[in-house]
Amino acid sequence: EKRVLWKFYWVNMALFLFNILPFPPLDGGHIVFELIKTKKRKKTIERIQIACACIVGLIMIVSTLYASIQDFIHFIYEIATRA
Repeated sequence: EKRVLWKFYWVNMALFLFNILPFPPLDGGHIVFELIKTKKRKKTIERIQIACACIVGLIMIVSTLYASIQDFIHFIYEIATRA
């Protein structure tokens, strides 16, 4: 029972650390952009924030697709070499 709680603790800590990274889709990115916003540059900062969010989102999608394709190729290779 104690081991399960420790595993939940470490998973939560890992998610916390990942979430505070200063990338726009994550909370850390929102914090960074809020700190550098001023009234004069608000529109410019918002445009940069949207562009960064799109880029990071695209990187996340591409890396997920790449990992999935690699897993599928590995799976097919394992099946082919068993026969």
